[in-house]
Amino acid sequence: MTDYVFPFGQPVTSCAKPVATQHDWFVLGAYPSALHVAWTPPEGTSSPVARIAAIPVDNEPEPFWDGHDETDRIEAWKTAVGFADKWGQVSPVGKLNGSSG
Repeated sequence: MTDYVFPFGQPVTSCAKPVATQHDWFVLGAYPSALHVAWTPPEGTSSPVARIAAIPVDNEPEPFWDGHDETDRIEAWKTAVGFADKWGQVSPVGKLNGSSG
């Protein structure tokens, strides 16, 4: 599914396939989360918002990701997209990352 992209350019990719286990139950319908950042537009722009508390910018690192390494993931994401100061500022969102975990 590379026809879709997150804000700032990362492609939306297919979710990881479920892992087969030796259980008598199966969960269907768990949704993928995403790597989120808090985004503040650059000063002096005509943006209609002052800040977005959590905007998805990349695929969830792994199924049921708990967000424990969000700062490192955000830094890697910034490098991958070539994040520029002219795009504004981004920061971690804490509890809003890993929300499906």
